[in-house]
Amino acid sequence: MCCFTVFGARGVVFCAWVVAGVFACFIVLSSSVWAQLRDSDIQLLQSAIQKNLSNNESIRTWSGVAAYERNVFSGDHDELMRSVRSSILFAVDKAAFARMSLARAEVNFSLVDGVREKKPLEISGFMQLGDAVYRYQARDASGPDSWGDLGSLDTAFFRGTLVISPKRDSGQSRIVDDFDPFWGFSFLGADTSTFFSQVVRFEALSKSNFVSSLQQSGNVFVYKRERTLPSGNVLLNEYAFDMSKGACLVRCISALSGDYETHWNAELEQVSDIWVPKKVTESVNFGKNRTMVEFTKNTINEVIPEHVFSLRSLGVRNRDGMVDMRTGQNSVIDDESLPELELPNMVRRQFGYRHFVLGGVGIALILIALFRIWWRTRHRGGIQ
Repeated sequence: MCCFTVFGARGVVFCAWVVAGVFACFIVLSSSVWAQLRDSDIQLLQSAIQKNLSNNESIRTWSGVAAYERNVFSGDHDELMRSVRSSILFAVDKAAFARMSLARAEVNFSLVDGVREKKPLEISGFMQLGDAVYRYQARDASGPDSWGDLGSLDTAFFRGTLVISPKRDSGQSRIVDDFDPFWGFSFLGADTSTFFSQVVRFEALSKSNFVSSLQQSGNVFVYKRERTLPSGNVLLNEYAFDMSKGACLVRCISALSGDYETHWNAELEQVSDIWVPKKVTESVNFGKNRTMVEFTKNTINEVIPEHVFSLRSLGVRNRDGMVDMRTGQNSVIDDESLPELELPNMVRRQFGYRHFVLGGVGIALILIALFRIWWRTRHRGGIQ
């Protein structure tokens, strides 16, 4: 009535248009911009999902060798603060619900108060067999003072510990202690099919608050989404996948301007007509934390011998300690089919020297006792 009285009929129509315009602007600004991805883009993402699923699900068995390296640098002087290098053997058999990995450290040190402090070398074994998870760990018995050859894997190790737990308690993959080669397909825990399945769903439901785009460079497609936060910082996620290589991820970026930046890159190779990672690098926190995993050997869809998924393959030895989380029992492994727990060279030498001295003292005491008996017998015979 007020608008009609003051402005008349035309005034009412004008007010209605103003209200509708403000409401439309509010809807546009508050809703997602999923419409920036064309229908053809959505179809391409769906095609990438299917192609990547076909590639990854074609892997029935996967075994090989990987070299792991992680370096941590200081924030101020870009000084190397921590370095770990390991060699990893791995095997996966999907049909048998079996997976194992054995990591043997070659280098492990930290910088403490400007001094490079060597850490004990370790072997870490992991095996998932059915509903049970086996974790094995043993440290180098020679200790930090006898690191003559950092590259040697033939050193003796102190008694290790085997922990058995239900599958549900196995925890998340920790790359080295629990190496899963399928990790090489994923960035932030998602491969192409997993990530873009979420993208397509959220875009279609108009629930994404990011500005999205899809660009092409040859066979490589780059999905990019950005969001400007109330603070003014820009949150960026970028995922590049190669349609000619199983639609696998080849480059990813996750960054928040002025806060953090993570770069992930993958080199792929084709084995048995299936694309698998050859080398994966990750740089976190503006390059202060760098990880590299290089697959030096990839064997796809070949029969894996049963003995690979065994305690022996994990490096477990007779007389190692064992903790069974399923029953709460602690015990010592008694299995003569396993290698015997060998004493390290340093301990063996000390053990030998000790017994040599004690043996010499014992023989001397016996000779003295025999001499005294002989002397007394002879002396008594002379007196009579």
